[in-house]
Parts: sequence; structure tokens; C-alpha cells
Amino acid sequence: MLTPEDADEPVRPTARLTFAFDCANQIGVEKLDAPVTMIDPDVWAHVLREPVGEWIAITGETRFHYAAGRGLSVAEFSDREGLVAAGSLCPLVQPREP
Repeated sequence: MLTPEDADEPVRPTARLTFAFDCANQIGVEKLDAPVTMIDPDVWAHVLREPVGEWIAITGETRFHYAAGRGLSVAEFSDREGLVAAGSLCPLVQPREP
């Protein structure tokens, strides 16, 4: 939650990048094969450099192995100057009761 003192603080480039890592969850998934719940207990972020500018592009893919209850999302993060970071998220997948 922002306090009045925080409201005037600029958003740091690393904060933008941290938010982008969270957005990589399920990247490239158009539709899940079954109703499920997921958590991401394992997130890896490999940062090459600090991003430049306000925008970060995320490209990647996600695959699931429903029988094993696992998935894997891998992504690259870029700005206007090129690659900034790479990351992976390994969600635990459980069937959801209808």
C-alpha cells in the first residue's frame, strides 16, 4: 500500500522488472485443458542488466504435465535496447473441483 510519502517516489526500473517476472506466469497459455488451481513456489530470475525506459516486453511459453501436477513457464524480458533478463516459474498444478 502506498503512503503519501511513497506517492511522489518514482518507480524504479528494478520494480518494473520484478512486476514483469510475476506476469510471466502462464505466458503463452490461451486456454487450460482442465479447471485447475496453481501456486508458484519456485521462481528464478536471472538479470543481465537494469531495464531502460518504462516498458518491458515478455516473451515465452508455458507447458503443463497435469498427471505430475507441475508446469514450467520460461520467459525472456526485453526493453528498447534488447535482452534484460530471463526467468522461469514452476507452478504446482492441482485439479479444481467443479
